[in-house]
Amino acid sequence: MKFAELLKGRVPRGLKLREADDPSSSPWDMDVLFDAAGCIYLGRGWEQFARDYCLQRGSLLLFSFGSDAFLTVKVFKLDMCRRHYYYDHDASTSSETGPDPRTDEESTDEESMDGDDPFDSSIIISQRADLDDDEKDRIRELLASKDEYIGVPYVTRLTRINLARNEMKLSKSIADSAGILSSGHAGLRLGASVAFTTVLYNTDRDSHIIFGRNTWREFLKGKHLKKMQALLITLWSTRIRHLDVKIVMQAVSP
Repeated sequence: MKFAELLKGRVPRGLKLREADDPSSSPWDMDVLFDAAGCIYLGRGWEQFARDYCLQRGSLLLFSFGSDAFLTVKVFKLDMCRRHYYYDHDASTSSETGPDPRTDEESTDEESMDGDDPFDSSIIISQRADLDDDEKDRIRELLASKDEYIGVPYVTRLTRINLARNEMKLSKSIADSAGILSSGHAGLRLGASVAFTTVLYNTDRDSHIIFGRNTWREFLKGKHLKKMQALLITLWSTRIRHLDVKIVMQAVSP
């Protein structure tokens, strides 16, 4: 029996698509279209979803429909490993509801670069970054002249959550390695610009660094940062009285 036939008469003209195993994630709004043969198509909203997950020919998707107009999906890459979208949940609403139903490999959001390069063993890479060789070379180039940062450098890609919803969270590994205060004021700078933007930050109970939405929004103004752009992030000590740490972000990809 076709999936569409199984759901005949139950699917509304609009529904929300959400990643399976993550009920707190932000869903994608979808228009639902039906043809004369009874097939179901996802219309408006699907293109954005496909871009956010970097879908390509051969990607495997497993769908499940619930009675609450939610369609859940598991996305698998070409190597059959799960692909997860990166969400930055608001710190004020973050809570632990029990063990993560995903495996450790699936639920972790970071990994070290592999290889013999001296930088490879000391850089934390977000799994969603999926860096190419040019980007890795650029990271090594940027770090070659830097020996004063504290903790471990971190590489990530910007998402629609970061740019459209003004939410930004950094890996717990970069916070743990730098030993920074659990909350305070960070001087945030993009590239080689002289001025720092003061941004409020907190760390959640998992030690992720979470920026205040209003101050992160101010930082983004005029920066022309783009979704899926890779950033190298380093933390620095500071003697500026009103700052607890300096955070420097550098574009790895155009």
